[in-house]
Amino acid sequence: MTKSNRLLWIASLIFFVFLPPALAVEEIPQALHQVLEEAQTRMEAGDYREAARLLDDFQENQKFQHYLLDFIRGNAYLGLGQVSRAKGLYLAAIQKKPDFSPAHQNLARCYFESGDMTLAASSFESAYTLSGGKEPDLLFYAASCLSSADNFLGSLALFEKLMAAHKSQTKLEWKEGMAQAMLGAGLNRKALPLLEEIAGEATGARKRQWQEVLLYQYAELGMGEKAIAYVHGLLDEYPSEPLWWKSLWRLHLNQGQHKEALAALIAYSFFQPLTVEEAELAGDLYAVSGAPTKAASFYEQALANQQDPDMVLKLVDNFRRMRKPQQALEWIDKAMTQGQEKAFTMPRAYVLYDMEEYAQAALAFEKAAPQAREPGQAWLMAGYSAYNAQNLTEARKFLKIAAKYKNTQQAATRLLGQIQPMEDS
Repeated sequence: MTKSNRLLWIASLIFFVFLPPALAVEEIPQALHQVLEEAQTRMEAGDYREAARLLDDFQENQKFQHYLLDFIRGNAYLGLGQVSRAKGLYLAAIQKKPDFSPAHQNLARCYFESGDMTLAASSFESAYTLSGGKEPDLLFYAASCLSSADNFLGSLALFEKLMAAHKSQTKLEWKEGMAQAMLGAGLNRKALPLLEEIAGEATGARKRQWQEVLLYQYAELGMGEKAIAYVHGLLDEYPSEPLWWKSLWRLHLNQGQHKEALAALIAYSFFQPLTVEEAELAGDLYAVSGAPTKAASFYEQALANQQDPDMVLKLVDNFRRMRKPQQALEWIDKAMTQGQEKAFTMPRAYVLYDMEEYAQAALAFEKAAPQAREPGQAWLMAGYSAYNAQNLTEARKFLKIAAKYKNTQQAATRLLGQIQPMEDS
């Protein structure tokens, strides 16, 4: 869960206290009791502005000092979104009555709203302590705020305290928060048992989210076989879920298990159209498994959406392996008309050689040689092509150039030795 999502999640859980028990049981002046109840009624109806006006007028006219007046005024301003003013009123209430837990709780909400998670955590923890430990969610809020402040070790300490003190009341939310703190603190391996427990308890979209987290942790911790076994279990339960098939082929790929990765990728394609990158990967995996026809099919699928020179070269290579040079030549010529001539000059020469168009191949290799990564090889192939075209003069010229390069010197010299008697005869 990202920090922004975690904040939204915490905000959805935290509430602020409206009517404290003290208002019902504490003996307070009748005038104060009356205005507080009236203000409370207005707030319950959603009219925070009128509630604030009533309380402000009372404060101005009566010059009255009481922690409950500060507290209820704080609620009115918090309801109006005036967090800073509400914060000051809660602090005033706490100064008058330090053990008043609801003021600490609502002050924590103010700190939370203003983004000060450390102070929010401190106020929530104070409210929990003052409640006599009867409101464990307050400690949960404190721990969650520390996580949002990236104080994961501090958060984890509070979660451990919460779980120990309220074991029989443990909620899924508490476990989720503790797991996030453990992951944030880098205690990923230690978090695994808790993550497994959460993934088993959660339901719906929440369950899937934690299954993804658990699977990711298995993979990141180098537990590849454990991760694969876990995905197989998920697929037994959700056989048509594309996410788990995608996870499976990625895991097999990371393990270097190309055959298994390919099988999972093809299964994935039945439920989710392959992206260009995924179609290319399928082509690559078929190619290394010795299935050029299948490889070519996926490369063509990928190239239908995106022209990529490297992918065209892979397709050409597979057509050559399939002994279909004409199709290879068509793809090369198409690519060369799109301004990619340099990348395809040498491959085109090889395809012409495959087609036994030796005279054209000789010219193509000659053209490619000056810019080739291995010029000697290009000149050598030009010599072979000219030789097969029975153009011995050109063959001799090309081979002499090839003989100047260390990696082709031996082959070029050998063929030159065969040409010389032929020319003499």
